[in-house]
Amino acid sequence: MNKVYFRYLFSLYFKNCFVFTIAFIMFYLMIDIFVNYNKLNLNTNIFLLYIFFTIFTAFYYVLPITQILSIIYTKITLIKKNEFIAFYSLGLSKNASLIPAFIVSILFSIIAIFFNYTNLSYSEKYKSNILKYGYVNSKKNDLFFRYNNDYIYIGNYSDNKINDIEILKIKNNEIATLTTAKEGNFVNNNWVLKDVKSIEYKFSDNFNDIVVIEENINEKITLNNFKPEILDNLDSDENSLQDVFFYLKNFDSNQNIFRANIYKQTIFLLFAPFLSLIIFYKLPIMPRFSDLNLIGLIYTFISLLFYGSLFLLLRFAQNGVINPEISILLPIFLIIIYSLIMFVKNR
Repeated sequence: MNKVYFRYLFSLYFKNCFVFTIAFIMFYLMIDIFVNYNKLNLNTNIFLLYIFFTIFTAFYYVLPITQILSIIYTKITLIKKNEFIAFYSLGLSKNASLIPAFIVSILFSIIAIFFNYTNLSYSEKYKSNILKYGYVNSKKNDLFFRYNNDYIYIGNYSDNKINDIEILKIKNNEIATLTTAKEGNFVNNNWVLKDVKSIEYKFSDNFNDIVVIEENINEKITLNNFKPEILDNLDSDENSLQDVFFYLKNFDSNQNIFRANIYKQTIFLLFAPFLSLIIFYKLPIMPRFSDLNLIGLIYTFISLLFYGSLFLLLRFAQNGVINPEISILLPIFLIIIYSLIMFVKNR
């Protein structure tokens, strides 16, 4: 493919995708601020943080539809200017004219997936905390969960500090140790407990006799790699990819929900580029016998309907109602397969 054509189509689609994304984000931001105006203090730095987190919250919602709308708008614009006919007369194939837009769309999706590995994936949670509490991080009380072979209770948690901790370790289906501490802090990727009391239970072979060993310790290091963000979001379905992989590896319960979160932040963001391929091939290349505005409106409506349906299936998967492989992977893989079939047919 000629580099001049590639640069032209690449820059055209990139500009359209960027403009659509910014426009939709700004629209989302204005509506959100208007709705929540009474809950916000406009004269504080928290308000700037609220705007920042709202922008990234909107980014994940609007990105798929802006990618699709950009391909529709770009092709219709080229058709109206008769540029597509000129490209084809110069030997440019359908696939060659589509590749630059597809690359841009994939790049936007990869950027979104990269953000999901960072704390920016918690933007919606932070935004909600600012509305509810007036600050970014929320306080947690009475947390109880299983981690590996330990049952852990935390009285309260806030600002990387935990209080009233109890850790019950199970070995061979029996209580092995009970560790209690008044407080703990997150230091060097570990939780350092202070004023620790450890009670070890040793059973005889016939389980008739129990030996109890008590020990008081000033400090104890435990829960390696159990980051504060994990405690922040134990009750949330919004997690970073890094943390949800940790959940999937170390928590036995809610495996379907964890997998749904992984698919949401990876595979789900890839459906729009491949759906754009299908729409590109379905759009006519000449305006002579078609009302392009009407066709563009119809495909926009179909895209919104399809996006809404996928999003609904995604929510079902996150709530554990439907298996995530069926509700997320199956429809998206069908889109990918069909788009690749059309790509091969138009070589």
